[in-house]
Amino acid sequence: MMLEYLKEGFSLVNQNLQLVFIRILVAIINLTGIVIFLIFPVIALIAYLGIDVLQAKDLVPVLVSNPLGFISKYLGLVILFGISFLIYLLCASMLILYALGGTLGTLRRSAVDRTNSFSFHSYFQKAGAHFTRLLWMLTLVTSGIAALFFVFMVTGGLLYTIVKLFSTSGGVVETFFNSFVLITIVIISILIAVGGGFFTVYSMVILVADREGVVESIRRTATFLNNNPLSFLLFLILFLIIIILNVFLYGIQATFSVIPVVVPFIYLAGLGIQHYLTIFAWGSLTAYYVRNSSS
Repeated sequence: MMLEYLKEGFSLVNQNLQLVFIRILVAIINLTGIVIFLIFPVIALIAYLGIDVLQAKDLVPVLVSNPLGFISKYLGLVILFGISFLIYLLCASMLILYALGGTLGTLRRSAVDRTNSFSFHSYFQKAGAHFTRLLWMLTLVTSGIAALFFVFMVTGGLLYTIVKLFSTSGGVVETFFNSFVLITIVIISILIAVGGGFFTVYSMVILVADREGVVESIRRTATFLNNNPLSFLLFLILFLIIIILNVFLYGIQATFSVIPVVVPFIYLAGLGIQHYLTIFAWGSLTAYYVRNSSS
């Protein structure tokens, strides 16, 4: 049964190969953003520091007599780097989310009617239509997951502290309970992270597929996942496929890294395969929801 959705995922991505090139373009734009927003401030900081190093004789007396002045001299550059980093994260996240809205909308369109071919007009229309809704969805879901994680960590921390307070003798039983509580906290934290990612991914698919409001989409996601437990199996299979193939891909890239001439080509090929696999995963999840939803 899962194989059917994997095949449909490959079929959807092959039908909309333009999505792969769009994601590669987004990755290149983000890489350019790293150079503009992060590399240049770092170069400026190094150059500024280099000038002071060359004037080390004059620098030491100033550092001894006025250390706060020396710190404030570089504080502006540090703040500039921090602001540049935040701006880059914001711009890159918005661009990725915008592209994701167009990708999910296009995949949903093809999953519903396989005769629909890729259209740039439709892609950008769907990207603009889903961008704000995806942003609110991610904000709401991640806030809920973060709140749940915070409450659990506080509760788990208090429980661990109480156990430690009552463990006065340091015997085998006390050590066992301390370890048990600590391991339980770690395991449940991992489960919250994995479950949160699982719910978030499906909620975005359902938001775009059903074109409902954010709250209604969250409710539908909870209902759908409860009624379709195999959805987690598909999510897990896709996750493992992507991890295994990426490890294999990085191994190939590391092997050919000793040949500088082929490094750019290997990097671009690897980038294309990674984004192909990403869209394949989204396509499989979209096909699974479209085929199993009652809407």
